[in-house]
Amino acid sequence: MMLLLLILGGFIGWGLVFYHLDRPSVPAWKVRDAYRVVNLILMLLMIVFFYKALTYHAELVQAIKSCR
Repeated sequence: MMLLLLILGGFIGWGLVFYHLDRPSVPAWKVRDAYRVVNLILMLLMIVFFYKALTYHAELVQAIKSCR
């Protein structure tokens, strides 16, 4: 349940960031730079979560093998 709330909160947070950036009063160069920063953050988060998923998978495989 906590993971679902974390994912939902992340989507809402990113949605608010994009909503704040896509207003007509914000200059295009600021939006471009902000999207570059957001893209970098998302890529880093994806790498971290991919690494964590691989380590959890390896731990699960080891636990299953030890139970046999």
